[in-house]
Amino acid sequence: RRMNPTPSAENQASMFRPILWRSIAAVIVLGAALLAEWVRRFPWATSYSLESLRSGLLAVMRSAETQWEIVACLMVYFIGFQWLKSTVRSGDRSWIPRSVLISVFVTLATVVYIRDYPSSVSDQDYLALFASITVAQGLALWIAFDEKTGRDGLISRVALRAFVLWIAVLALIHPSWATSFEYREQTRWSGIWRTPNLYGVLMASGVAASTGCLFASLLRSRRCPSLLWFVTLIVAGVGLVFSMSRGAWLGTLLAFVYLAARVIPLFRNALPAWIPTRRSAVQFVIIMISSYVIGYWTLRFSEQPLVRRVFTVINPNDFSWRNRVATIPGSLQMMSARPMLGFGWTQPEGIYTSLYKPAFMTEGAAITQNDYLMVGISCGIPALCCLLGWICLSFRGSRGRAPDRGTITSEELTRLGAKAAVIPLLIGCVFDGVLFSVAIAVPFFCFLEIAASRSTAREGDSSRSNPAP
Repeated sequence: RRMNPTPSAENQASMFRPILWRSIAAVIVLGAALLAEWVRRFPWATSYSLESLRSGLLAVMRSAETQWEIVACLMVYFIGFQWLKSTVRSGDRSWIPRSVLISVFVTLATVVYIRDYPSSVSDQDYLALFASITVAQGLALWIAFDEKTGRDGLISRVALRAFVLWIAVLALIHPSWATSFEYREQTRWSGIWRTPNLYGVLMASGVAASTGCLFASLLRSRRCPSLLWFVTLIVAGVGLVFSMSRGAWLGTLLAFVYLAARVIPLFRNALPAWIPTRRSAVQFVIIMISSYVIGYWTLRFSEQPLVRRVFTVINPNDFSWRNRVATIPGSLQMMSARPMLGFGWTQPEGIYTSLYKPAFMTEGAAITQNDYLMVGISCGIPALCCLLGWICLSFRGSRGRAPDRGTITSEELTRLGAKAAVIPLLIGCVFDGVLFSVAIAVPFFCFLEIAASRSTAREGDSSRSNPAP
């Protein structure tokens, strides 16, 4: 205490002020992204000023005379974030491969956008994707600043927990003007978003992030935060169930498997006997698969819509998933036809419907549900490889021995929660088309930046072996 005197009130205020402003900015940015569709679809007819403001913003984004200005501004921000990140992390080169991959992806996507301009203005996919990537790069710059100033994981924790709280609040909002979706006379929840699948994917990500925050609080023996994250977990879980999104359910299951594989070893000898360990994990998986197969033959004609929905995953008469699978051969043929720069941002659906659609399909809209194939068709195979490589580097495992319960840090727990939260979004990119919606694309790219922050962390530093306060 004598060597390190207590800082004065002025010093404490100066240290707390930037943290407060960054936290507020993170909450506002995530909230604006999640509420983007609500603002766009809400009937503002009763308020002339709000309706005229929304109409003006939409006109600017959809006009060929002004959209290029928005793209130019985003490009300036993207390049600026990359340059500032390189100056902040001048002594560390581990971030360079990811930065190169995302820069090449953005460059190829922009070249395709410029090539087809102004016809590419009619589709907002590129604009939504590029804006989401730029926001995530801004978050990556904040993370780099925190690491340089010794506050590793601060903005990451704020962003992850702000997302969880936003999801818990928005899960309970179901406006009467929203489009109603039903499954066997059971209303599917869609919230403020346009489809139940988007709602379900966001709820699944919220469930995974809440579980990660709950584990972090339990490992730190914090009761009040543990109760808060448990409540958010229940709220998001209810929304997930009533969304009836099978892709979201699958993503949640995989996220739980990932969390269990990473968290259970932290307890080691403190586990109850009924919790499966790595030795019994294979047996548990076999039991779950067998139970599902038995349930399919006994419960697939159940009168309960939720139970019946679970077992429609392998129902050959369900054209919802069959159409998605049927688009894969045609999509691969389109990518092989134009492998380098693709067909452009506005062409894939029309070309697929006229030339590559199977005879049994009535329309080709199902091709837009797989984001990975859409990126390959629109921008080419090199752009798709860059995006997939960037995602894989975000999940690259850390070096060294696995931490135990006493030495795991708050930053590692935050990265664990971000990885779990992004797993349902990765599954949603295959079935539900989420990359071109700002409400989901912003959390998707932000979580990947949080998950990848461990590649720049000095894992061998002994100062990181002690738990964060």
